[in-house]
Order: sequence, then C-alpha cells, then structure tokens
Amino acid sequence: MKYLTLKFIDAALITQGKSQKFQHFVRHIGVIDGEIPDMGTPISADQLSNVLHVMLNLAPCATKRNTVFKRNEVIYNMSKNAYIRYDKIINQEVIQNPKIIDSSTAPIHDIKGNKGVYDWMHFKRAAYSSPKTLEEVFRLFNYICKVDDVTKKYTIHQVADIIKNNKDNEILRDFVAHRAKIFMNKNALDALEKTYHIAVDRLEKGEKPRLRVPSPFWYLLFGVPFKCGNIIADRAYNPNAILVPRGVEYRKTKFSGEIIVPFDKNEIVEQIQSNGCCPTVLEGGMITIVGIQNSISEAVLNNNFEKIFVEKSSEASENKPII
Repeated sequence: MKYLTLKFIDAALITQGKSQKFQHFVRHIGVIDGEIPDMGTPISADQLSNVLHVMLNLAPCATKRNTVFKRNEVIYNMSKNAYIRYDKIINQEVIQNPKIIDSSTAPIHDIKGNKGVYDWMHFKRAAYSSPKTLEEVFRLFNYICKVDDVTKKYTIHQVADIIKNNKDNEILRDFVAHRAKIFMNKNALDALEKTYHIAVDRLEKGEKPRLRVPSPFWYLLFGVPFKCGNIIADRAYNPNAILVPRGVEYRKTKFSGEIIVPFDKNEIVEQIQSNGCCPTVLEGGMITIVGIQNSISEAVLNNNFEKIFVEKSSEASENKPII
C-alpha cells in the first residue's frame, strides 16, 4: 500500500449571510431545493473523487445530476478510503450588499457634460427585450431627424433637441397619442399628456409595455421636463453616489489542510506523473501534490486525520435494540 499526500489551500464555501432554505435552477432539471453546505466537513469523497479524476486526466462527474461521463469506480473507492485534516485557522470573508443613496450630492455627467448618462448604447441595452418594437421607435426618430440611421448621425441629446423643435409634427403627435403606450409606463404617459396637451391611449388592464426602458430616456427624448437623479438611466449605479452597506449577504469561508489517499496500483503514479495537473476543489481551492510515501502508520492517520467518508447508518439500525 502506498499513500498519496495532497495539500489544499483556500478551498472556499460560499454560504448565505443568514442560514435559510433556498432554491436554485439546474439545467435540464429545473428548480430544486438547495442544500446548505456542511461547514464541519466541506470536502466530501465525491469532491475528492473529481479531483483525482482530473489529476489522472479523466473528466470529473457531477453527483447531483445526470451526466454523459461515468466515474471510475477504482478512483471513487480510493476517495472513500482517504483521510483528511483541516487547519485550525479558517479564513472568512463577508460579502456585503450595498444600497445606493439616490440623494447623493455628487451628480453624474456624461463625457460632454450633460446630466446623466444617456447614449444609444445604454438605450439599446435597456430595450433588449423587444428588438422589433425598438425598430419602430427608431423609424420615428429617423423620420423626424431626416436621416437613415439616427444613432450614427446624432447623439440622444441632439435628437431630443430636434424633437423638441418638432412637437407640432402630426406624425410625432400621432405616435405619442396612439403608440407611446407600447413603450412607456403610466407615469411617462401622464407626463406626455401634460407636455403635448393631447389625450394619450393607455394599455388594457393587465398589459405591460414591450420595452423596459427607464422613463428618464423618454422624458429626455420627447421633451418632458424632469430632474436628473444620481441613478444612471440604464439602472446601473452612479460611481459618485454614496453607498451604504445593508448587512452581510454572503459569507466566503476558506479551508486549508492535507489529504492522504491510500492506493495499491502503480499505474496511478505513472498516470499522475504523465499528466502533471493540479486541479481545484470547492471554490478556487488549489490542490498540490506533496509526495508519495510507501508507508504511514495507523497511529498517525488516526490521531492527525479523519476519514473523509463515513458510512451513514440508517434510522432503523440506530433504533435497533442491543441484546
């Protein structure tokens, strides 16, 4: 019997700030209940098995879902018979969820000094949900500005000035009255009615606008007076705004230690030497090979390490009376 000694550093588990039940999406399966990681034994035989698979130039295998790859049972049994030791010093980081204060006194401007960040890139990004509907908006802009592609000829602020000077255009007013409901929410439509002094159609109850473009874009383009806040128009935050932490959202706990894997096949050594790969374990934990020993006493293993795999006894066997 020989013993492969591995060292792992900063193998991380990311958990919620508050321990609570949660669900997550798994491809080809759907939404499933999440499992809260066992902080006492973060590295399991399944994870060590995947580490050894990679070290031996084999594909790792998922344990919670079906996969085209099949695990090597010899390697898996090696993992089950392994020993592990965790360092007593645990490195833990907290990930906070900051809240943006919109009342910050540091306003944001674009490269030309205009308030807010309003450009075609942010506009198109916010309107990704319905490209065909976006085309209709651009056809209107192209018509009013008398160009083939308004995004290549003018900035949003220049288009806003042109539209402001053409508020009496019949095509524009017809669009505002009958088509604006497809693009804008109720607040924006109310503002258009006051600005253009016309009745603006509304969507039926339960219907929603096709474009999820923030109202400040529409206010700017259609000449509706508004105040520019410190939130960028595409709903990203202003880098000059004040951020206030709202508590701990996630915790990142990093583990380090050693693993000893007993094996009795010389082919394992040859495969490791030819592959020469150092895989990772958990989140970003680096695995390195310390060496291979011909013997390790049972006393050292039992006193300094613990078995990585412990067979769980059933409730029936636990409750069975001892005679």
